[in-house]
Amino acid sequence: EYGDGPVWATLTAGNLAKFKPMNGTKALFIAVDNDDAGERAANTCAQAWADYGGGVTLISPKTHKTDLNDLISKGVSQ
Repeated sequence: EYGDGPVWATLTAGNLAKFKPMNGTKALFIAVDNDDAGERAANTCAQAWADYGGGVTLISPKTHKTDLNDLISKGVSQ
């Protein structure tokens, strides 16, 4: 469990990279797609939040070309 705050689904790496900090948000958890585009987008977003002054946690599956939805769908925990 990661808290009871709002949740945003950006759906694509491009949208994640452009995601802007929201007033009042103190921490952000990013579910990273473990591929090149997903990692770049997550790092871009994380840097924007860090520059804003918010805490950032990246959550990434261990297997390359996997995302958290893949793991949830398969019932896998990492």
